[in-house]
Amino acid sequence: MVRTTIEITNPEGLHVKPAAILSGVAQRFQSQITMIHEYRLINVKSLMNILSGSVRTGTKVAIEIEGPDEKEAMEAIIDTIKYRLEGEK
Repeated sequence: MVRTTIEITNPEGLHVKPAAILSGVAQRFQSQITMIHEYRLINVKSLMNILSGSVRTGTKVAIEIEGPDEKEAMEAIIDTIKYRLEGEK
């Protein structure tokens, strides 16, 4: 298992479009990908699960990934959160 903490910097937080991008990236991997926000476990492969988490900009979340491609998945998730969600409305 790999784990990191990252800040959501997208100006709008994880609303529909950025959440869809993030879940789409997560679905490419076999590993289980979980976001922990305010003691809630969010399945990152599920768009509805991400949206129900109400993750706002400036929020720090933990990302936990476990599975055969966990390192590659973590790199992709971090890259997506840091660079691909900026300005997505």
